Amino acid sequence: MDFKYFKITEQSSIDYIEMALQSIEARDLAVKKLSEKLGARDCLQYNDGRVAAFTFSEIPDKAVWKYVKHGFLPRVKTKEHKMIVALPEILDWQKAIECYGFGNEMIIGERASNGRGFRMISSSIKMNRKACFYAIKVPYTGEFDREVHPSLVELKEWEVLKAIDEG
Repeated sequence: MDFKYFKITEQSSIDYIEMALQSIEARDLAVKKLSEKLGARDCLQYNDGRVAAFTFSEIPDKAVWKYVKHGFLPRVKTKEHKMIVALPEILDWQKAIECYGFGNEMIIGERASNGRGFRMISSSIKMNRKACFYAIKVPYTGEFDREVHPSLVELKEWEVLKAIDEG
């Protein structure tokens, strides 16, 4: 598998990515505060930011909490559930690269470390927020036959790594 790197130059895309990152940070802070308020030891989350489960030092009240894999979630008609629903939304940073025609591919990568399958790889963003540097890392196999948006600037991997390190 090979990768191509494209620097994002459009300020509107950079602004959207930054807003998405700030929304993730705000959600993480709100989840941490909610965990403390609920008396939970930790909050487990899915990759998209949704709450997967809360963990507690002791088993919580069964009238409020139901057991799920790796922890507990509040029952639907409780004030604790309403607190989870009221958490701030996260902007999807993936939309910033989908507008360039990337991000919706899934390419089979190398075998997973546990030997039970293969890693699926899609486009991602490499960045240095302090230096305001954002690049799209696009996986491909064989010939790269995708159309590239004219505002994207192709870079070599070493250039991306250097820009990330220097910020």
